[in-house]
Amino acid sequence: GAIWCFQEIENKTKRTGEVDQPAELANLLSVSATPLTSGFGKAIDFSGGGYGNAIVSTVKVVSSRTVALPNPAGGEARCALVEHMVMPNASGRPFSFVVISTHLCNKHVENRLAAVKVINELLEVKYDGYVILCGDFNATPDSPTIKALEAAGWRWKRPKETASAPADKPTVLIDYIFVRGESHNVQILDSAVIDAPVASDHRPVQSTIRFRIHYGGEFRDGRMLK
Repeated sequence: GAIWCFQEIENKTKRTGEVDQPAELANLLSVSATPLTSGFGKAIDFSGGGYGNAIVSTVKVVSSRTVALPNPAGGEARCALVEHMVMPNASGRPFSFVVISTHLCNKHVENRLAAVKVINELLEVKYDGYVILCGDFNATPDSPTIKALEAAGWRWKRPKETASAPADKPTVLIDYIFVRGESHNVQILDSAVIDAPVASDHRPVQSTIRFRIHYGGEFRDGRMLK
């Protein structure tokens, strides 16, 4: 299965001619007769529409919700788009997992840490199992934000490319794909920053993720690409 997580997406705003950007991205990314699903999580009202995060996927979405993230230090409202997905493993049997697309505050570490706390609390209450967390975290690998995620059990694989932003001449790594779940059951096989300096102000990060699903004493592999 293939999944794309986006940030700074506009949905039906006057500025973009009222285009449904998540749906348009799904159309542009489709390479077969199978339609892609698209979801949008609105962080703020903007220009007659919404502004926030999106997920486009070849995987079936069972449920979707938008979670507001705290900003105790003030600034722009932020959110996390949370989608519960189901896909078949190698033997055709279904398994489920959660994908989160988010964009954390670019100004205040207090806001970023508060957002991480909410994301962790949400998962502790609502979900059990495989979770993938993607986004622009506005935080470098040695920052308190990334350290807090790692301390909560989130894992990521450092790409050989050392930076993802700004797109034209990257100098910092602030975009990540994390997984959470037992390490022998969910693994990031590889991770890379894609050489794409034009489409966005950040370069995209891509990971290949392997799930091992336990059925009746044996494991089956499922693969996913974001």
